[in-house]
Amino acid sequence: MPALRPLVLAAALTLTAVTGCGATVEPTTTTDAKAVTLTNCGREVTYDKVPERVVTNDVGITELMFALGLEDRMAGFAMPDDKGDLTGVPWKDGYDKVKWLSKDQLTKENVLDARADLVFAGWNYGFREEGGFTPDALKKLGIPSYILTESCRNGRTESSRGIMPPLEALYTDLTNLGKLFGVEKRAADLIAGFRKQVAAVRAGIPADAPGPRSSSTTAARTSPSPPAGTPPPTRSSARPAASTSCTTWPTPGPPSDGRASSHATRTSS
Repeated sequence: MPALRPLVLAAALTLTAVTGCGATVEPTTTTDAKAVTLTNCGREVTYDKVPERVVTNDVGITELMFALGLEDRMAGFAMPDDKGDLTGVPWKDGYDKVKWLSKDQLTKENVLDARADLVFAGWNYGFREEGGFTPDALKKLGIPSYILTESCRNGRTESSRGIMPPLEALYTDLTNLGKLFGVEKRAADLIAGFRKQVAAVRAGIPADAPGPRSSSTTAARTSPSPPAGTPPPTRSSARPAASTSCTTWPTPGPPSDGRASSHATRTSS
C-alpha cells in the first residue's frame, strides 16, 4: 500500500528544487564508526556498528531507507507484488538495486539467507509473535532490529500500539536513522520539508471547516502495508493535522523535473 510516498516525494522534490542534488545524499558513515545509541520504542538500544546489510519490510519502511539514500546499506526487502506507481519516483532505482527477498512476510530464513545485520520492520508490519518473528527472537540469532516508531507498543494491552502522534513518529524514525547511518543532514532536510507541507495544509483549512484538526491515527505512508490479508487503510486516513485528504497537499517547488504535482498528490493503491 503506497501510503507514505506522497509525503516523502513532496519533501524529496523540495530538496531537489532547492539544492539541485536529486537523490544524492551526503556520504554515509564509514563502517569503523563508533557505536550509536538510539531510543527506540522508549528503550535505549546500542548498535555496535553502522549496518551494512539491512533487511526491510514492505513499501513504507523500504522507501524511508531509499529517501535517505541508504540503498547501498540494504541486503533486501519483503513486500507484495504491488509497489504502487514508480513513474518519476526519485528512488525508483533502489528497487532495481536492492534484492526482493519475498512477496510474503519476512521470516527468519529470509533474514539469515540475506546475512542481515539489521532488520527494520514494525509490529504488525513484519514483526509478529505468530511464527516467532520478533526483535527478541532475532537478537538470539545475533541480528539487531529497529522497530518502526509508529508501531511501538504502548503497554495498554499486549498488542496495543502508539506512543506518539504518527507524524512525530515519522520524524523520530528519520532522526534515528540519520544518526545511525551518518546522514543527519538529509534526515533533517526531509523533516523540514514535511513540516512545511503540514503547515501549508493547516494554513489552507478554513477556520469553520468541519472535521478533526488533529493528527489522524495513520500518517501519510508512515504505515507500510499490513500483513497479507489485512485490508489496508484508505488514503483518507493519511491526512496529518487536517480534515483535508492527502490529494490536496500543495506541491513544493517548482521542482527541476516538473513532476511534483503528479506525485505529491497521488493516491494509494
